[in-house]
Amino acid sequence: MLILIRGAGDIATGVALRLYRAGLKVVMTDIAQPTAIRRTVAFSEAILQGEQTVEGITARRAEVSEAPELLARGIIPVLVDPTGESIPALRPDALVDAILAKRNLGTKMTDAPVVIGVGPGFTAGVDCHAVVETMRGHTLGRVCYTGSALPNTAIPGLIGGFAGERVLRAPADGIFQPTRAIGDLVAAGETVGIVAGLPMTCTISGMLRGLLPDGVPVRKGMKSGDVDPRGEKANCTTASDKALAVGGGVLEAILHFSGILREGYAMESEVKLTKLAHCAGCGAKVGAGVLAQLLEGIQVHQDPNLLVGFDKSDDASVYKISDDLALVQTVDFFPPIADDPFLFGQIAATNALSDVYAMGGEPKLALNLMCVPQEMPSEAVQQILRGGYDKVYEAGCLITGGHSIFDPEPKYGLAVTGFVHPDRVLTNSGAQTGDVLLLTKPLGIGVLTTAHKAELASEEGMALAYRLMTTLNKGARDMMVNYRVHACTDVTGFSLLGHLLEMAQGSDREMHLTVSGIDLIPEALELARMGLLPEGMYRNRHYAQPWVEPGETPLEVQDLLYDPQTSGGLLMAVHPEDAPALLEELEGKVPSAQRIGVVRDYQGGKRIFLD
Repeated sequence: MLILIRGAGDIATGVALRLYRAGLKVVMTDIAQPTAIRRTVAFSEAILQGEQTVEGITARRAEVSEAPELLARGIIPVLVDPTGESIPALRPDALVDAILAKRNLGTKMTDAPVVIGVGPGFTAGVDCHAVVETMRGHTLGRVCYTGSALPNTAIPGLIGGFAGERVLRAPADGIFQPTRAIGDLVAAGETVGIVAGLPMTCTISGMLRGLLPDGVPVRKGMKSGDVDPRGEKANCTTASDKALAVGGGVLEAILHFSGILREGYAMESEVKLTKLAHCAGCGAKVGAGVLAQLLEGIQVHQDPNLLVGFDKSDDASVYKISDDLALVQTVDFFPPIADDPFLFGQIAATNALSDVYAMGGEPKLALNLMCVPQEMPSEAVQQILRGGYDKVYEAGCLITGGHSIFDPEPKYGLAVTGFVHPDRVLTNSGAQTGDVLLLTKPLGIGVLTTAHKAELASEEGMALAYRLMTTLNKGARDMMVNYRVHACTDVTGFSLLGHLLEMAQGSDREMHLTVSGIDLIPEALELARMGLLPEGMYRNRHYAQPWVEPGETPLEVQDLLYDPQTSGGLLMAVHPEDAPALLEELEGKVPSAQRIGVVRDYQGGKRIFLD
C-alpha cells in the first residue's frame, strides 16, 4: 500500500515514521526551500542535504521516476512538488495532506481512494475522507470522520509550563542568519539569529530545538526557531509526542478505510479491462474512409451561426452565440486502453478534452458517457469516473452529469462543451501555403498498447505511453493561441497521416513532411519492425495511402505514421514567421515539440509527401 504525504516537516515526518513502521510504503513531497524549524527531525531536510535520517529511517531527495527503486530499498523518497503534480504518476492508495498551512492548498477528495487532512482547513466528506486533530490537549490525534479539526488559535501548546514564549519569530523582513545551532543550550535574552541586522533573541532559557537554516527569506513575525525549556538533547533528535500522536491518528484513519483499499486491490487483480475490449482506445474508431461513406448524403439544416459542422471532418462543432462568444461542442468515448480503471478514466477524459483545445477553445462543462458490463464491480466503475474527474478538474472544467448503459464491453468518455471567440476558431482546413507544421507529442502509442495486450511491451515503454496519454493539450493550446496558427487538429485514431490528409484536403494544399524531424518512440519503432501493429493502423493505411507519396521511407516508419494515437498531440499549421518562436516556447513544456514539415500549393495528385 502506497501512501503519499504532502509536506515533510516534523509533524509530517512523525506521520511517516508511524506509517513506515506499520509496513506501509511512504512517499513525501515538499517545497524547494523547506521552512521546517525542527530540521533535525524533518525529512524535508533531505531536499536541502540530499538525505536525512530520523530515528533510524532514511529519506532521500528523488524524482518521481526514482521513487519505485528507493521504495524497494526501504528508503522514503522526498520529491520537490509543491502543487501535487506527482499524484497522477504515483497513484497512491492514500494521500495525507500534512502541509499544516491551516487551509487547504489544493488537495481534493478525488486525489486518491482515501484522502486524509491533517489539522485545520479540511472538512471530512467535502475535500477529504477524514481529518486528524493537531491541537495539543485532550483531542490531539483524534480522527474526525465528519466535520473539521478545531480552529487554529495561533497559541502553541504548553511544554514545560511555557507556550508562546517557546517560539522565536523573525524581527524583520529579510534573510535569516543563524548564530547558534539546534541542540545548543541558550539563555533568555540570548541572540540566536539575525535578520536585516536585527537580533532574534530568546525569551526563555532551554535547548534550541528548532532553527531555520542560513539564507532562508523570512517575513517579520514568521516562526523561525523553537526553544525547549526541558533542555533534553533527545528532544532534538527524535519525533515529538505531538508528531507521533498525529501519526497514530493518520494510521487509524487508513486502517478504518482499509476495506475500501482491499476491495480496490481485489478489483485490480480480478478485472483486466483491456481483456474485455476487442479494440483499445482510439484504435476502436470507425475508419475515416468508412465514416465518410456513412455520412455521405445526410442532409443537415443550415444555420448562419454554425461556424463549424461535420462537413470538413473537424474536431468539434462551433456555434456562434454572440460577436464575442462561440460554443464548442464535441463527444469522444472508447473501450479500455489500460487495465487500471482510474488510469483508463484519465486517458479517456484527456482525449475527449483535446478536441476543444484543437479548436483553440477552453473546455468548461462535461458530461460522462459510460457503458459498463453488469458484472463489473462497482469499485471499478467508481475508479473510472474518478480518473475522468481528475483530468477534467485539472483542465478547469466541470462534470455536470452524464448517461450510462449496460454493455458487455466497457466504454467511457465525455461530451465536452467549451468556449472560444468566434474570430479565433481554429479548424483543420485553414492551412496556408508556406505554413510550418508543428507537432507536440511523439508517435507510437497504438503500437505500444497493442504490444502490451500481448505482454510484449516493456514497463518503461508503457509508463511513457500512459504519461503521454494523460498529458492534457491545454499547455500547447494556451501557447499557440498567441501566434498566427492557421489550422490545428489533434492527432488521434486516424493517425498522423490520416489527420494530415484531412487538413490537406480541407485546406486544398499538399503537405511535405521531414520524416527525420518526427519523434518516433524507439520501442514502438522496434515493435513495428517485428510486425506488432494495431488493427486501426491497417484501416488508416487503407484510407490515406492513395494520397501519400512515401519516397524512401522505411516500412516500419510508415507504420508509425499510420499508427492510431490515443490522446495524441496537437498538429498545427503555423505562419512561417511565427513558427520558430512558437516552437521555442513549446520546447520543454510539451512532451515533444517538433517541426515536422511545411505546407505547399496543391499540384494535383498526391496530397502528402514523405521527404
